[in-house]
Amino acid sequence: MTDLDVTTAVAHFDAEQLRTLRGLRGGTLLPRLLALYREQAGLQLDRLQAAALGGDLVAVVAVSHAFKSSSRSVGAKKIGDLCEKLETAARSGMLTDGGTDLSEQIRAAYEALVPELEGMLAL
Repeated sequence: MTDLDVTTAVAHFDAEQLRTLRGLRGGTLLPRLLALYREQAGLQLDRLQAAALGGDLVAVVAVSHAFKSSSRSVGAKKIGDLCEKLETAARSGMLTDGGTDLSEQIRAAYEALVPELEGMLAL
């Protein structure tokens, strides 16, 4: 896994961020981060959806902030941007639907990213 090739086209990841991570710790950090991201993403998505459906804006802020950070750290920019949008709206009290629409968009973005993520982890 240390030979993770990030020179191929990546649609759902920021290639520059992947190259940066690939250069750290002799190439061993990126596969670890991607595996951890994959492991934790489902939990974060479930927490985010539950918080949005429950109208718990404090939890929406906390979970969207954490998922934003982890997504951006591995180069999942679109997910990070959607999480930021949700976090900002929740902080300002401007969520008309509790954030369910944005949380569904975040889940869809993650599901679109999964094949690429799995492909990178299979290298």
